[in-house]
Amino acid sequence: MKEHYLKRIIIFPAVLLCIVILPGCVSVVKEKERLRDLDYIIVEELDIPGELKDMIENNKNSPFGLTYSDKGELYIVRGYGRREKTGYEAEAVSLYETGQSVCFHTALTGPQKGEDTEEIPTFPYIVVKLKDLGKNVIFE
Repeated sequence: MKEHYLKRIIIFPAVLLCIVILPGCVSVVKEKERLRDLDYIIVEELDIPGELKDMIENNKNSPFGLTYSDKGELYIVRGYGRREKTGYEAEAVSLYETGQSVCFHTALTGPQKGEDTEEIPTFPYIVVKLKDLGKNVIFE
């Protein structure tokens, strides 16, 4: 009789724990589930709003991610900090929507092997613009 009682004492809390923990795991997976790719344009330096230019300037020495909303448009900026020579470029790899967020995946490329570079500090970054969906941005 005691063995049967002990099994209940051990199994009941284990089952209860699974019931509490597993739904949380499922919601985390769904939160990152890719719903759709988003359309965007790459913004040239001349077209960056003045306030956003100031924000980029203030953060350019270290890697950063910024967002800026203006008139229903969302600007997303990913910077890679100071580089000691030319030839580096930030590029957009993907931009997509999940249930809870917008995910922006970028990469830093260059300089290419054999490419002529100069020993001049550069601050590679990329700015994209899209419709503001009112979701948080995750930088990948």
